[in-house]
Amino acid sequence: KIPTFLLYRKLHKKSTTWYNVFAEQYTKGVVHINNILNIMGFKDVEAENMQIDESDYSINIYVTLKRNKNINCPHCGVIDNYVNRYYPIIINHKHFVGKECLIFFNRRRLKCNACNKSFLEPNPFAYYKTKISDETVFYVLNELRHNQSFTDVATKAGISTTEVIRIFDKHVDMKRESLPRILGIDEFKNLSSGRGKYACILTSINENEVVD
Repeated sequence: KIPTFLLYRKLHKKSTTWYNVFAEQYTKGVVHINNILNIMGFKDVEAENMQIDESDYSINIYVTLKRNKNINCPHCGVIDNYVNRYYPIIINHKHFVGKECLIFFNRRRLKCNACNKSFLEPNPFAYYKTKISDETVFYVLNELRHNQSFTDVATKAGISTTEVIRIFDKHVDMKRESLPRILGIDEFKNLSSGRGKYACILTSINENEVVD
């Protein structure tokens, strides 16, 4: 079974952006706009409106969620609020159909009628106070299982190496191994990098084993 977005892309090669086909079919009631979010991995997320701009190397998605009026105020717990203003944020999503993807989330800042304090509506795309989508985090953790370097995974996910290391340190709990009684350190030239960089190998002299 061909995925919906690949099918539409195959049938409409002459379109300047194949997402326009979704927009056209959406207005006719054939394809719902939330199907795009489902394809991207965001289940049960309802969008009020969405605009997608595609270039040769990147995809920018501008989205506003459907207004949820049943949100409790985190300060007093009352469900009685209104939209104070919008607070746009940029979320880095993993490569989508082979292109770098950014989500421009037009997030609402709500104000409580009871206590007169403001708060943000929930963000279903990323963890608390992060600008990387949940799907990107899952993708990075899964790729790191396959004996790849942080730099290689960062290139695939479209984020920095520092962000990959931060994700690894936050979500992976590795037990610290004890050092051997006598530690051997041997420096050698890393020819696999092709740049002549030096690396080292750590060994246990007593047990004649490689430590790292």
